[in-house]
Amino acid sequence: MDAGPRRAEHPGAVDADTGKARFSLNFERQPLAISAAVIAIAAVFFSFNLGRDPLGASEAYSAFAAAQPSVAAIVRIPILDDPGKQLLYYIVLHFWAGIFGTSEAALRAPSVIFGLIALVMLLELGRDLFDDATAAAALAMWAFTPIMMLFAWRARMYTMLIAIALSHLYALRRMRDRPTVLNVGACGVLGAAMIYTHLGGIVILGAEAAILLRDFTRGRRSIAPWLALGVAALLFAPYLPVASAQSRVLIHGHPLDYISPAEHYSLAIKILTALGAAAIALWLIIGRRIESGAREPFRFSIMWIVLPILAFLAGSIILHPMFQIRYVSPALALASIPIAAWLAMAGAKVRNLAAFGISVAMLLLSLGARPLIQPWGAIARMVSSSGTPRDVVFLESGFISYGPSVNVPNGGFPHGYYSIPFDYYFHGRNPLQIIAPYDSDAARRAIAAAASSTGGAWLISWKHDDDARRELPAGPDFIVVPRMHGDHLVVFRITRALPHN
Repeated sequence: MDAGPRRAEHPGAVDADTGKARFSLNFERQPLAISAAVIAIAAVFFSFNLGRDPLGASEAYSAFAAAQPSVAAIVRIPILDDPGKQLLYYIVLHFWAGIFGTSEAALRAPSVIFGLIALVMLLELGRDLFDDATAAAALAMWAFTPIMMLFAWRARMYTMLIAIALSHLYALRRMRDRPTVLNVGACGVLGAAMIYTHLGGIVILGAEAAILLRDFTRGRRSIAPWLALGVAALLFAPYLPVASAQSRVLIHGHPLDYISPAEHYSLAIKILTALGAAAIALWLIIGRRIESGAREPFRFSIMWIVLPILAFLAGSIILHPMFQIRYVSPALALASIPIAAWLAMAGAKVRNLAAFGISVAMLLLSLGARPLIQPWGAIARMVSSSGTPRDVVFLESGFISYGPSVNVPNGGFPHGYYSIPFDYYFHGRNPLQIIAPYDSDAARRAIAAAASSTGGAWLISWKHDDDARRELPAGPDFIVVPRMHGDHLVVFRITRALPHN
């Protein structure tokens, strides 16, 4: 299947009695009207959670970045405070917050905007790859997925990543047909922006290099697309030392958010995995045609979707577990287009009914899905209203980890991972003190000394309950009361016991 000349848009069915146009879910007759309606409805649902829930811990880091005094200060954040996070989203949020502030709603609004941009770009890619009707069906299937909804509800970079990645792909697609200097520059800048938004963009650039190799084997040997990828690499080169340092830190210490401790697969399994992944990639690059058109929209789409997912899956076996849905979210967004085109092979009615059913099912699932809430506002109020302003609040440094790795020394988050969300909501005078999570004895002595001196202390820990209790003083001299349990979160109140008469 290939994108051919588009037919004139039909204005819609006309009621025989009234002579007025009536709206019907017919992607053939009203693709752009349906697309506009889908985007408008998505805008309403994307905005549903703007100011309703408190910020999660990772969202608080976005607030922390947005409140920095300068771009130079933002550049230091991934190095000192938040390894693994890229700069562009933080910089955009910084200037946005300078105008609209750092409330929950203001911080989440860019996610809504980028989410809508992503939908527009998905529509344009569907029109470019296939036709208007396929694009509208793909848009309807993706817009209300729980993945897209959750990203739009959070002050994180993922809707921005999807929007930039799809825009970059659209620029690459157009540049293959119109290799102008302007198109080369735009594609290169968008490619660099994608990596500066998230390091996962590197595997997308790898997939695009494979697409260009496919072009080379099929006689499309324009140098312009390669120049665009070169521009992207060149623009990212100054940040490579920082990215390399972050990667080393993450690989060795961050088992929750980005990359986990290595699994002990046998060498034979690793070799077979590498060979299997290489074979799939090679087939996609040099395999025979699966469609008649020279532009190969199916293969083009499949390569951009499959190769990044394959890279993360194979890397999870060969190196470290690293596959997360959010890292391949641009590929998942694009997947709706070939799915809609494949459904159309069974007939327009099948595609239309399937797209409608999938979009309704996704919307129902999304309405039941909520981001995990960590009640930092409630914790801040609890600390402010209980005890005295002299009570020390203890938080743990290090990467969040569980099991044996909880006792492994590491340099992650030296200022305490939970100090950022706590500071966002806490406006009291209690001093904060950071303890090393891998040295329970030292932590216990520090908490005991603080509670003895002031009469009370707090521990806000990301550990499981049993591991956190090893940091707490025991015996008749102290009273330890658990005050809150949540997702990766436990809060203890420690007070000095009154002497018996």
